[in-house]
Amino acid sequence: MFKNLTQQDIYVTLFSFFAAFFLIRSALEKSKKELLRYQMCDCIMGIFVGMAALSFSGIIMNTFALLRNGAVFRYEKIANNKAVIIITTLLSIGLGLLFNNNGTWGLLPVIAVAEYTLVIMLSKNIRVIKLGLILNCSLWGVYHFYIRSFPMCFGLMLVIAISAYSLFEKDRIPERTTSEV
Repeated sequence: MFKNLTQQDIYVTLFSFFAAFFLIRSALEKSKKELLRYQMCDCIMGIFVGMAALSFSGIIMNTFALLRNGAVFRYEKIANNKAVIIITTLLSIGLGLLFNNNGTWGLLPVIAVAEYTLVIMLSKNIRVIKLGLILNCSLWGVYHFYIRSFPMCFGLMLVIAISAYSLFEKDRIPERTTSEV
């Protein structure tokens, strides 16, 4: 079963595991800032996955996502500027197209990053962000399947399930007021 595993497959699997862990952890967060903190760790691991898989579009898109998330994390007001949003989105698309070495499959990270750039910069609502995360993870999941990053595929399925659950969890469990605590 493991005879045909290459060193490249082992690195992709290892880095994918850690990336999936951080992304799953981000899906459990209830604040935008904490969600972004864990997603920045996911992006760092995603850069290593891209390097191991020799995927330039994956490396560029994860680097861009890391910088975008860091900017939104640190400078929320700048990230809400319409010109910054437009430039950032167009830059992510341009860089993704320029460095795409996976043909049509390599467009999935470009679309995913552009979509999530708009969501993360335009919304402060954690529910909207998690819906955007579900779409983002779906696109990345197909891409990771293509580059044989199977732990990340599994992790992305978990993130989708956890994010979907957390969207409805708040509706199921009534919030306690300070007088009830």
